[in-house]
Amino acid sequence: MRSSPAALLFATTIAIALPAAARADEVADMRQSCVAAAKAETTDVANKGLADCAQLIARDANDVEAYRGRANIHYLLGDYPKAIEDLDQAIALDNTSAPTYAARGEARYMNSETEEAIGDYRHAIELVPNEATYYRGRAKILMMDQRYAEALPDLTKVVELQPNDVDSYSQRARVYAQLENDDATLADYDKMLALSADEWPAHWLKANYLEGRGRHDDCIAEHGKVIALKPAMIDGYAQRASALFRIGRAEAAMADVSKMIELDPIQGYTWRASHFETSRELDKAIADATKLVELQPGVAAPLEMRSRLHTANSDTKAALIDLNTAIALDPKAEANYWARITANQNQQGEEAKQAILADYEKLIEVVPGEAARIYSARAGYLRQQKDYAGAIADYSKAIEKGETSEDAYQARAATHMLNANYAAAAEDFTKMIEQKPDTVELYFVRGYAHLRAGQLITAASDYGTGVWRFIRDVYWPALTSE
Repeated sequence: MRSSPAALLFATTIAIALPAAARADEVADMRQSCVAAAKAETTDVANKGLADCAQLIARDANDVEAYRGRANIHYLLGDYPKAIEDLDQAIALDNTSAPTYAARGEARYMNSETEEAIGDYRHAIELVPNEATYYRGRAKILMMDQRYAEALPDLTKVVELQPNDVDSYSQRARVYAQLENDDATLADYDKMLALSADEWPAHWLKANYLEGRGRHDDCIAEHGKVIALKPAMIDGYAQRASALFRIGRAEAAMADVSKMIELDPIQGYTWRASHFETSRELDKAIADATKLVELQPGVAAPLEMRSRLHTANSDTKAALIDLNTAIALDPKAEANYWARITANQNQQGEEAKQAILADYEKLIEVVPGEAARIYSARAGYLRQQKDYAGAIADYSKAIEKGETSEDAYQARAATHMLNANYAAAAEDFTKMIEQKPDTVELYFVRGYAHLRAGQLITAASDYGTGVWRFIRDVYWPALTSE
């Protein structure tokens, strides 16, 4: 490959300025910078790598490795179009490099160019037909695109090239599972078991597959093998307990849950409380949540769980006690304020109303970036309370804070109508029409608002426009369609 005249002139100038050994060391350092930057954990290192690659390319516009190195850095930084651009140049200079085609395939896939990515992997395979990495890469893209039948031959080739690689069988088993080929799926899991030094992951995958296929007894047996191999792993008991519950073997399932509690009381009680919540055994769930509160003094999470259970059990007073404590422990947790608002909405009286409004104010402090959403929610509450003026004020604040969707104007317009402020409602309907001028219904509702405001001519115009658009856009196309 020949250097460009400009690059040769630049190189000659450098040659005059630096001894040969110094020049070689400098280039080596820049190449090492490019390599290091492709694995960089900081932006500064990546940027230095980009600068060094640019200098190498300035020295020699045909420096393939510099283009590849810079492409790797761009990929690391998530700038896939620039990575593709550099890899295009590298391939133009050397179209015999399978790794370069594979790298461009990855960058193209990340840039949502699926077919082009598959094509690059095809080129890589044509150049090096016995490299499993390229078949695996193309299969990954096809699997992500849910093209499982197309991915299968590539994964079978990977298995042929790497017959002792456990992951190859695991990936192919996933494809067979998607294709609902039970025998082939289970055969690959069994091959994993034959090859694995540590067998439990294969039993785990096999158990989950069998569960999905409705083979509950076989699933439970596989989870038993997981437990035998990893008796201190709580997830094995959790999975088997779930499977046992599904087939009505509650006593055996509870034995597994008891083992979970023995191994890890917090995780075990949390799991059992969630199970009781799902099965609507709320008193039992609350008892387990209470155990969690006792085990974790000063922690908000178990109080949050118990408050939710109290709410589901219609014990608003107990829910509020737990929420008050949880908020005192973690005053920045947004979800707890929403939960307390919900709990107070089950209460009657002015005290509950003021507590709700105070929590909305606190939410605006806690998550100021969500002020528009919070004002809209408070406006909805005030409208329910028939405080139309307050609701309109909050809808206006929501719009000022950036809530400019059709829903915001529609909600405020509806509240204006309830408050008999029809002219203001018409203005909001106008805003909605500006956003969606082809929505026929809006002309009719604005016409009604104008009519109630006593603006008869404007109302007639809106009704006329609505009728004309209905005939043009709805009635006539339906009448003339085949």
